[in-house]
Amino acid sequence: MAKRRIVFIFFYFILFLCSSCSTLKRESTPSPIAPAQDEKTKTSEIYGPQDLYGPKADEPKKEAYGPEPIRVRPLVLVFGPGLARGFSYIGILKALEEAKIPIGAIIGTEMGAIVGIFYSLSQNINEFEWSFQKLKFFHNVRSLLSKFKKTVFMDKKTEKIINQALGEKEIQQGRTPLYLVFDDLAKQNQVLFDKGKGALLARTALALPGFLAPVEIFKNILPSYNKPFPISEAK
Repeated sequence: MAKRRIVFIFFYFILFLCSSCSTLKRESTPSPIAPAQDEKTKTSEIYGPQDLYGPKADEPKKEAYGPEPIRVRPLVLVFGPGLARGFSYIGILKALEEAKIPIGAIIGTEMGAIVGIFYSLSQNINEFEWSFQKLKFFHNVRSLLSKFKKTVFMDKKTEKIINQALGEKEIQQGRTPLYLVFDDLAKQNQVLFDKGKGALLARTALALPGFLAPVEIFKNILPSYNKPFPISEAK
């Protein structure tokens, strides 16, 4: 019995030594170190692999096809007298703007001068049309001129409407060059205005002897009725 105990004890002792050695060997063996990653490797892991064929080429520029757009020369418009023509001029100007045809200059007298002043001093076609609507009262006034004498009220009413529409603007500051043709009764010739206060010149263009008096500073200046369409000045 004693010999068996000694054998078992020795056997367990050997097992204990073997297990201890394996544990020490496992702890002493260094764990493998992962290889260092460079910036490109990190970038590829985050954003995917780099382009295998190099950087992308610039996209080709889109070329315009078809003929070059036609360059339209600016038009010079000649506007004459007459209330009916005045309202037709509005339609002409609207059509030209819609077609994007440039206007080089406007030359006018009487109602044509009024249209030119209002158009040149307005910011856009809508403002021009809205402002010109205020002058519709002349349609009724002209039909009654043969029945009533000139009154101070008529002059004041006219000046008020024009001043409200045009303010202190001057025609040389307009968006379109403007030339207004008048008759100088003192010198018996025609005069051409390309600068001056818009409201003052508009009031002068509406002067009608016996009904709407000329402006005080332009006593001898009236709309040009001898040459209603100043075509030669437009050349």
